[in-house]
Amino acid sequence: MDKRRKNKAIPWIKGAVAVAFWLLVWQLLVIVLDKKSGVPGGNILVASPLETVKTLVVLVRTTDFWKAVGHSFFKIASGFFLAVAAGGLCAVLASLSGVVRALLNPVLRLIKAVPVASFIILALFWLSSSKNLSVLISFLMVLPVIYTNVLQGIESTDRELLEMASVFRISAGKRIRYIYIPAVLPYFVSACSVGLGFCFKSGIAAEIIGLPQNSIGERLYDAKLYLLTEELFAWTAVIVLVSVIFEKTVMLLVKALVKALAGDGKETVDESEQGELPEESNPVDGVIVEGADGKSVTKQNSQGKQENVETEGYGFYNVTKRFEDKTVLEEFSLAVASGETVALMGPSGCGKSTAGKILLGLIRAEEGKVNRPKHTGAVFQEDRLCKEFDAVTNIAMVTGDRKGAEEALAAVGLSDVGKKPVAALSGGMKRRVAIVRALLARGELLVLDEPFTGLDSKSKQQVMEYVKENLRGRSVLLITHNEAEATYLADRVVRLTR
Repeated sequence: MDKRRKNKAIPWIKGAVAVAFWLLVWQLLVIVLDKKSGVPGGNILVASPLETVKTLVVLVRTTDFWKAVGHSFFKIASGFFLAVAAGGLCAVLASLSGVVRALLNPVLRLIKAVPVASFIILALFWLSSSKNLSVLISFLMVLPVIYTNVLQGIESTDRELLEMASVFRISAGKRIRYIYIPAVLPYFVSACSVGLGFCFKSGIAAEIIGLPQNSIGERLYDAKLYLLTEELFAWTAVIVLVSVIFEKTVMLLVKALVKALAGDGKETVDESEQGELPEESNPVDGVIVEGADGKSVTKQNSQGKQENVETEGYGFYNVTKRFEDKTVLEEFSLAVASGETVALMGPSGCGKSTAGKILLGLIRAEEGKVNRPKHTGAVFQEDRLCKEFDAVTNIAMVTGDRKGAEEALAAVGLSDVGKKPVAALSGGMKRRVAIVRALLARGELLVLDEPFTGLDSKSKQQVMEYVKENLRGRSVLLITHNEAEATYLADRVVRLTR
């Protein structure tokens, strides 16, 4: 505990030493200039640290000081928050529409390229008074920073997590909360940090030129005009202090937002979205047919075995998939009957995972027919978990049932990790969380792609037993290299060749 406190104190100590060093340099500069001028204390170029503090103490006691600080802070902060709201909204719209992005890009590039002084002078022509000049200038300087960073954050969102959300039919609200916001937050925090510095510098510059009444800019201008060096330095110190306090406050608000989003992760069961999965799934319910003619068909698979693909079942007929000039699957057919577990095996690169993604609707085949249910579930080759949230929340965001998630985690040996962030779990633990999520989700069809990778022998046996007990009559496509897994879980094996 003492070591932890010591480690936290080190940055503060280093910061204090750095401040003391530059205060010393400042005082030495004053001494040198005083000697050159020949009039001790009469130098008008630089006020000493002590003189600045004395002047600041005098100013703080006046009502005009607080009026100026309050006026400038309110105007500049208003410009900043307006820019945050507008920049974030524009970034969202640009991520959704290429037309919106094309329209916004030239405007934002222009704002970044035009000097602040030019905007200030132009704004003085546009506005009837300089009262809200600092609001406009702060807004314009921060807007491109927020827009660019938030848009970059949205575009950096993990596509694999979005695919997971699509497979499990996670609602838009939950996607925003659990996937998009954690992806955007680091970019947003960085944008706020940079924008806060810009908004105060530009806002004060606007006040110095526009001279609105009862503002810090007006006080700075007067101090310069009458050669009041001590006041000039004192007001500059005030700007720095207010800027730092505002930045720290905003960052605390952002951290509070992060904490609120993480929260306790409580979810309520939405029967319309999740519902109860019966012991025997009805494969007719919600079947999606791509290119099907409604007739049963029979086709030889790649090993010569006939596959019956019907609109009542799940699978694909005569599917061909190419990636550029490489054909991964060619005229391949596979049927998974109601309640059947089919193991798809073959060497690496033969198209097993591609077949699973086609069945889940994540990629489209160039040719062929695909039947899939409305509700699907999957264990991907990757864990595809939201690492900022705990294991229970990762499951509950799909199922809506935290209690069921806790019980299922206990069944696979994870009773003590439910509230730990997924990022803190080992690879094997993450894998078990992903498996539990798939088994608890409502899905008439499950695609399990190398589901037991990374599990030690003891955990693997326990999890395989859990999987077999909880398939509950669903159709399952098991993609695996492991003969033992196929033998234990599958009713039938289909083998692919290159």
